[in-house]
Amino acid sequence: MTGRSLDRVALATLNNARWCDAVCRAHGLRIQLTHELWICHDPPPRFHSRATTLGPVAAVEGALRSLLVRRPEPASSIKDGFCRIDLADLGFTELFRAEWLWHPPAADGPTSLDWERVRTDADLRAWDAVWEGGPQPDGQPQQFPASLLDDPEIAFLAGRRDGVIVVVAALNRTGPVVGLSNAVGADAASDDGWADHATVAARVFPGLPVVGYERGAHLDAARRHGFTSSGPLRVWVPPPS
Repeated sequence: MTGRSLDRVALATLNNARWCDAVCRAHGLRIQLTHELWICHDPPPRFHSRATTLGPVAAVEGALRSLLVRRPEPASSIKDGFCRIDLADLGFTELFRAEWLWHPPAADGPTSLDWERVRTDADLRAWDAVWEGGPQPDGQPQQFPASLLDDPEIAFLAGRRDGVIVVVAALNRTGPVVGLSNAVGADAASDDGWADHATVAARVFPGLPVVGYERGAHLDAARRHGFTSSGPLRVWVPPPS
């Protein structure tokens, strides 16, 4: 990994940690940010890790291992942002690997879909229905509380075709970059929204490169539309309790 790639991964990991931080705070959870780790001290929301590493140096692994020994609960996943730490000796298994993405600042312009920024709780629930792929699971709180709409550094975006939401995504700005996450939907003409994501990010937060991470078909789609890989990450899950 080159120096430039390391810099881009560092920006992306911190941006992603700040996104997780905002979501967990909106749920009223206890969080902590150090030089080495972002940590959620309570059981995190679905699909969120309890900790994210923020650097490739030995001190990061030391801080993470100390946390896992000192506080083994909550038994949730760990995001190894630089793909440098092996937790197999603690009984963890690798859930998946993905690639950090980078897109240079784009210009606003025409898009395949009609995009709007979600402004109300009702619109966020409509956004959430697309993100969930159906009704909210029984017994689960709303994944993204409406209080997140008050944060000027966060934008929930809905892409419509013929008046129907077919793709959703979220943006969060942290200093020199804007993060793209939770990009979900089905629309072949826009390559499931990836033809538009960089342009819409420029529309909402102009002049900034876009970061995020993806794997599988979404990674392939991102690469088709100007995103490049900065480096790998992986997510570890603890042994069954």
